[in-house]
Amino acid sequence: MRQGASKRLEQGFLLSLCVQEECSMGKLLRGGDDRRRPSLSLLGWLVAASLAIGALPHAGGRSGREGETGWNQHRGDAAATATSSFRAIRSTPGEEWRHDFGAILAEPVSWGGVVYAAVKEGPQRKLVAFRASGGERLASAVLGGKGPVGLAVWQGTAIVVAEDEIVTYAYAANRLAFRKRLKGKWDGPPSVHEGLLFLAGGGELSCIDLERLSVVGTAEAGGGRVSVCPAGGGDAILSSCGVASPPRLRGTYLALHLARLTGIGTKEVSLRHERSQILTMVDERAAISAGYVARWADEDHGVEGWLVHSPVGLRSSGKGTYYTVLPQSEEGCWLSPIVTDAVVWERLVLGFSADSELVAFETGGRYRVFVSAADMPAGARPGPATIASGVAYLGNWAVDLADSRVLWCRADLRPATPLLPLADDRVVYATADGALVGLVDPNAPAEAPADAGGEAGALPPPRRPDDGEVVILADGRVLPRGAPEPPPEEIAFRGNEAGFTVTGEEHPLFLAWRNALHAELVGEIEATFRSYAKVRLFDECRRLLAEAKDYGLDSRQATTLEGLLAGKPANQSGNVEDQRRRIRAEEDERREKVRSSFVAAADWCRERGQRGAATVLYSHARHVRRGGENADVIEAAAALAPAEFPWRAEKDAAERWMAWTEELLPAAASFCGREDPDWKRLEESWPADAIALRTKNLLVFSQAPDAALLGRCLRKGEGSMRAVGEILGVAAAPEEERLQVRIYTDREAYQAALGEKGDAADWSAGLFSPAENVSRFFVPRGKDGDPLARSLDGVLAHELTHHYLFRRWMGGRQALDPDQPGFWVVEGIAEFVSDQFLELGRAERRFDDPTVLSLDVAARLAETDSLLPLAALLDLSPRAFQGLSGEGGPRVRPRYTLAAGEVEISPRHAFYCEAAALAFLLWNRRGEEGRAAFLRALRDHYEGRTAAEGWKALGWESAAAAEAELRAFLRGVAR
Repeated sequence: MRQGASKRLEQGFLLSLCVQEECSMGKLLRGGDDRRRPSLSLLGWLVAASLAIGALPHAGGRSGREGETGWNQHRGDAAATATSSFRAIRSTPGEEWRHDFGAILAEPVSWGGVVYAAVKEGPQRKLVAFRASGGERLASAVLGGKGPVGLAVWQGTAIVVAEDEIVTYAYAANRLAFRKRLKGKWDGPPSVHEGLLFLAGGGELSCIDLERLSVVGTAEAGGGRVSVCPAGGGDAILSSCGVASPPRLRGTYLALHLARLTGIGTKEVSLRHERSQILTMVDERAAISAGYVARWADEDHGVEGWLVHSPVGLRSSGKGTYYTVLPQSEEGCWLSPIVTDAVVWERLVLGFSADSELVAFETGGRYRVFVSAADMPAGARPGPATIASGVAYLGNWAVDLADSRVLWCRADLRPATPLLPLADDRVVYATADGALVGLVDPNAPAEAPADAGGEAGALPPPRRPDDGEVVILADGRVLPRGAPEPPPEEIAFRGNEAGFTVTGEEHPLFLAWRNALHAELVGEIEATFRSYAKVRLFDECRRLLAEAKDYGLDSRQATTLEGLLAGKPANQSGNVEDQRRRIRAEEDERREKVRSSFVAAADWCRERGQRGAATVLYSHARHVRRGGENADVIEAAAALAPAEFPWRAEKDAAERWMAWTEELLPAAASFCGREDPDWKRLEESWPADAIALRTKNLLVFSQAPDAALLGRCLRKGEGSMRAVGEILGVAAAPEEERLQVRIYTDREAYQAALGEKGDAADWSAGLFSPAENVSRFFVPRGKDGDPLARSLDGVLAHELTHHYLFRRWMGGRQALDPDQPGFWVVEGIAEFVSDQFLELGRAERRFDDPTVLSLDVAARLAETDSLLPLAALLDLSPRAFQGLSGEGGPRVRPRYTLAAGEVEISPRHAFYCEAAALAFLLWNRRGEEGRAAFLRALRDHYEGRTAAEGWKALGWESAAAAEAELRAFLRGVAR
């Protein structure tokens, strides 16, 4: 049984601040209220506890911002959020290339797979272009001047802002050619948006047409880096920060300046000042040339504001010095403890405080300390933050914001700049001694080979399932013609023109069709891109390029397409809209062609009885068309909804059926109708809207008809059961032996169902009852959540492992003596499986991740000598385990899973973590002998044969030797 809710310490403090004298706008600085939140993880703070971890929008994927093609300016994008939709580095990166210079004059930027850097090389200052992939030096140009340099790039036009001029260079055919020059003085780095350049200086904001390199509008402003945020209807809001001395106030204040830009993409560009907002006093009057503003919004709740970062100290009525202010609309603002360059992600501002604490500030004024300096991963250091596809780079380490997992840390990295995500699977950084270094994810996908001219050739398209004699593997790959025959267990489908043999489940068939159809769609998008590029409709090109990347466009192919835009002016001819309409008609035709392919593939699956794959393909067909009706595919999908589908008679039945099928297909789950005999297995009365679902191994009754929640639970639960079968060598059981699972809406319903049998219901989040042969769970909410912020699916996988062992491995018979030693192996295998297996359809089956939560906690406990002595753990009986306290114990902070404060680890929870660590050690670090010993210990315990001094049966010469090996292993995890 898994430990359930426990009290936890939530660190976090808030500042209530106000200026000593009312400012001219009559507003007060204010702090947020301390709204304590139950979740320990960053994700848990963002979503309800009932949702499965990983459900955040855009997490692990592209941001969906149309037109993004690179980290093309300081802080990444026009809005200065320091985020990118490039694919993130998720494994410890290796150095791919390095170039040594005398100095780096500006943070590098990228466009179209090319990195641009302003450097000092020998006595000369130069603009240098490199290939992001591989680091090949492509071109360089000599720069003049002596002062600071600002750098940006737009469609292959590099923009260098020096102390008294702007110079642009066009990159094409491995050459950097001088284009134009504009004299003037501006502060801070440039920002660019839709072919326009924005610079602030001398209290004025300038809007500059990049093609003509001429000023097309000015407005009152501050200084530093300008933020540009689209406002709809061809408008944008421009923000900058500055210092001011209002006549009615004493002292010098930080101010936010807002301006509106209209007529974007036309010859009638107009810029006007909208308002200024006094924020807070500054310690000294100084230029704000190093400051910046970024948009900060919570669109779900209609809240928006700005992040204003000042290079000079800010005064407040509280203690300490602050550098970052968070104005919210016109009502007031908060001072933030963040002092490093911060990122804006979803509704959070994330960065480090002066005390090296990782802090997240939320709209509404709340903020939390997620990681203190002392509790950062070993070797990690605080640094300026950047984000790629939901992964935060924090100096020399990276965190997946979707589940708060630390992905990697390289203690040897000493970047002098942020880690800049300048391409898929890659970052670039500068060192203090003038080197530029490119890092790459070791698992980056292979790129298309370049042809003789240096352009990428197209990868061969994946084979389709209807392409003659085919073999489809479990991961959805269709084997090439002539490939060796794989083992039978790896084959999901085999077919030819005469027929099709289903040897597996539908999900691999869907994956095979999806891969082939996405490749077809990418090809049509590329052809349409070239049509738009030919008439220089670059906004359409960028939209298509972002979409093609979402569908799997190879990065070298993307670079080739982006090169078609380099150095060319945008189309501003009088008939530009006629050209746009003509090519959009062409685009619509191409999309209809691909949409027809999706529909035909769905029809093909339906004709062969593969209703789930057909449904999801119909669903995907809707997204190919740009707007318009999809009545035909909706009707076709509705016809596939089985009679057992609970909402078949509802008006939105088709939409619901498609949504549920997408969630359930990876686990091969299906609905049970109310007339199904399986419903008679329920002895208790259940709500009318409760549902039942079957998989190969599970029969799940749920009072919570939530597709996303149950889909995640089924993928994790069913996948874990298959993984347990692989570990134990147990063949699949007949269908009538499915494991019964019951999910309740809340703790109260769960406890009511357990009744007098629920002795452990006051501390468990779910349990397996051997007497009933049933596993029961509830949807955790608020204080009922798991003590380490684990979601329902993780608890479910743990308990189902117990269920599987009892029912499948032991055939419902066991000789468990409550005083028999060796109980560690029962909980150890359950925790091991729950931690190591992710879910069906998401990851390959591996059992060797040493950074999972149980091992992380065990390593922290070992550091403080808080583990049970291993000899005592091995000889602990079930009765003695029940006597372990579920409260009290040392406080630890996991290093590989970010948590808001330390977590109290009770003796009972410490037992779970240490048992899982021992299971991991035996399975992964002691070879075949260790695995065999682990399985013998498991069998012996269930059959009542476990003897005292369990270290002997596991293969150690002494208890001391076993203890030393476990602690040495955990020291490795700690590093």
